[in-house]
Parts: sequence; C-alpha cells; structure tokens
Amino acid sequence: MSRYEEEDFLANLIHTYAAEIHEARNLHPEEFTEPHLGEIWEKIRATQKPNWDYTALTDLEVFKTLSPKARETLTYLVANGNGNPQKIKTLAYQIKAEARLLITKKLRDLHETTNLENQESRLEEAKKLMAILEAPIQLEAEEDQTGRAINWINALQKEPDYLATNSPSLNSYIDGFTRGRFYVLAARPSIGKTAVALNLAWGVKDKKVAFYSLEMTEAEILGVVCHVRYDLSGADPTSEEWAAEYETWCSPESEIFKALESGSTSFDTVEKDFAMLENKPKAVGTSPRETVGK
Repeated sequence: MSRYEEEDFLANLIHTYAAEIHEARNLHPEEFTEPHLGEIWEKIRATQKPNWDYTALTDLEVFKTLSPKARETLTYLVANGNGNPQKIKTLAYQIKAEARLLITKKLRDLHETTNLENQESRLEEAKKLMAILEAPIQLEAEEDQTGRAINWINALQKEPDYLATNSPSLNSYIDGFTRGRFYVLAARPSIGKTAVALNLAWGVKDKKVAFYSLEMTEAEILGVVCHVRYDLSGADPTSEEWAAEYETWCSPESEIFKALESGSTSFDTVEKDFAMLENKPKAVGTSPRETVGK
C-alpha cells in the first residue's frame, strides 16, 4: 500500500458523505504508512457528524492542531478527490490489511530492542499495537449491515412488519402492506377503486383504519361501505350478527341512509338525530379520533 493510495483514499473521503466515513471508521490512524496521513484521518473521525463536510477540517481551531506536513497535505487533498464510495471502502480494507504486516514488523522490532531500561514504555507501545492488530479487518458498515439484517429477520419472525390483506392472491404479490410505505391504487373513473380500497381496509385485523374522501358525499360513502360489507365481503344481512346493523344503516328502508341523501343529517349529527331508533346509531363524526390520529 503506497502513500499515494492512502492520499487517494483520504482525498475521496473528504469529498464524500458522512455515511462513507462510517464505513471505514474502524480504520486506525496508526495503520497509515505516513504519520501525517494518520493525523488527517484522526481529525476526520473526530469531526465527523451526520452532515459532515471538509469545512470541519479547515476550521482554524481544528486546522492549527495538525502538524505542518499534515496541513500542507490536507490543503492538497481538499483540491482533489472524486468521492467514490466503492473505492473508499476498497482502499480502507487494503490499508487495514497492509497495516497488519507493518504492525507485525513493528512488534518484532520492539521485541528485539527492548531492555531493562525501556521495557515498561515498550510494553505499553506493544499493547497498543496488539490492540490495533487484533481489531477485526471487517469494516464497521459491513458488520452493521449484517447485524441489521439479522435483527430485521428476527423481528420479522416474532412480529411481521406488514399488514396482511384479506386477499391471499394480493398478499402473494406485495406481502401485505409494509409499514412506512405509501401505496397508490390507480385506475380510470368508475372502475371500483374505492370499493377495492375499502374492501382491503375492512380486512385489516386489529388495527384502526381512517377513510378520507374529497369528492364523495356522506350518502355515497355509506353506500360504498354497505356495498363492501354485504356484497363484497359476504356479510349476511339476515344473520343474527349483522341484521341490526343492516337494518339501521344499509337496508333500502334505512332512515339514516335517506336522511344522508337528502342532507337532513350528517355523520357529525347522526347519533343525536336518530337517538329515537330501536337500534341507536353510534357516533361516526368527521374529525380524527384520538385512537386513530396518534
């Protein structure tokens, strides 16, 4: 590993993002063949933050702590480099591998030159070099990526990070709805997008689902909900489980449905307006509820 390759590594690193710095973070300053290059790398590690850039190195308070040779080299490196992450990772790995040979040689030299007068200081130096030598050659980002993958798989086995739909065939294509993703259901007008979306929402188990419409009337929303419930999902309106709800909300004789169509009631007032019914409607409302909004 030549000094020029190490300079190339640092030059590229100076012009890249903090994520690439992290990939090579367990590269030790003493693993560079030239001490002044190790100084620069040490300052990069010390100033590295999420939005890091080379101005952190050229800040006067940081810059003046470098040796004259390191300052001269840093000025040169700032003017060079193309920020190639793959090259950064490759060169960092090569520097670490090459350094093992150099550190082994240093340890051998320490052993050969140790005497009673210097043995304490040489022992401390040897311990420091052994710690560097025994550090894993695998770079941090590779370890983190492996760890994240294992943790993700373990978590997925315990509690899936997705919501299965009530459509087995759709699940086979998208593995359900993955947390953190945004799904768009697109088609031409009057194809049945709303009905399909509500049918999918109806099939979500143990979760709250919010429905927003910018163009449908409240009567149209109720009509779609009833269609999904009884026509698509197969709920039996004559069964003991569904008969009362069907009669109150969805039957052709439903007073609530007719009132929504005429505009004499709304989802905000339906509970109060129809409190006299035998099967009193529960509050619907149009504002987010606390359990849904959080």
